[in-house]
Amino acid sequence: MPAHTGRNGPVAGPKPKSEWVRISLPDELTILSRDIWEAVQQQISKNPRFSPRNTKFKYLLQGLLRCEFCSGPLTGRYCIDQYGTYVYYTCSRRCRKLRWIPRNDLETAVWSRIKQALLDPAYLESRVTLALERISAEGQQIAQRQKDFSLVEVEEQEGSLFKRYQNGKISSQQLASELELLNKARAEILSTTPKNPASSPADVHKSISQYCEQAKTKLTKRRFSNKATNPAAFSLSRASQQ
Repeated sequence: MPAHTGRNGPVAGPKPKSEWVRISLPDELTILSRDIWEAVQQQISKNPRFSPRNTKFKYLLQGLLRCEFCSGPLTGRYCIDQYGTYVYYTCSRRCRKLRWIPRNDLETAVWSRIKQALLDPAYLESRVTLALERISAEGQQIAQRQKDFSLVEVEEQEGSLFKRYQNGKISSQQLASELELLNKARAEILSTTPKNPASSPADVHKSISQYCEQAKTKLTKRRFSNKATNPAAFSLSRASQQ
C-alpha cells in the first residue's frame, strides 16, 4: 500500500484526491472510451441479477420483476410436499403484501405476449423507435458527463501546476508553456459535439419485417434455454414494465 506524509508522519494508503496529479493521455494510448467504460460498469452491476449460480430452478424472468407494493426485486422460491414441487415468484423483501405467483402461470402469460409482440411489425417498430430515442438521449448524457469529467481533469491539472510553480519546482517559462497546452485541451473539449447513431425509419421497418418473418418459424420451437437468452424477450419484458 503506498504511503504519503501526513501531519504525524507517513500515512498508509493513497494520497487525498486533491493531491493527485492527473495526466491526460493522447488518443492513441486510450484503451477504452468513457462511454464504453460506463457501459461496462453498468453491465457489471447487472450481472449478479441474472447469474444462475445461486438458483436451484431456472426462471425466465429472473432479475426483471419488481414488487408492486415495495418495489423490491422478485425472486424464485419453491415448496415441496407429498404431491410434488411447486415453484413461485415472490418478493425478496418479504413485504407480505404480494402473494406468491406460480412460475408457470406468470411465465406462460409473459411468453405468450412476447410471441404476439414479436409477430407484430408495427408494435415492434414503435418500441424500437422509442428505444433509439432513449439510446440517443442516454448517449447525450454520457457525452456530457465525459466532457464535464475532462474539464474537471484540466482544472485539477491547472491547480496542480500552479502549486508546483509556487513551490519552485517549475519555472515561469514552464508554467506558461504548460498552461498553453491546458488551454488548448480545454478549448478542444468544449468544441466537441456528441455523435448520435442514425437509423432511418425505412431501415428500421425493413429489418423488423425481416425479423418477424424469421420469427414465425422459430418461436414455436423455442425451448426454455432459448427463451431465457432471447434479447428481444428481455427488452420487451422491460418495456412492459415502463
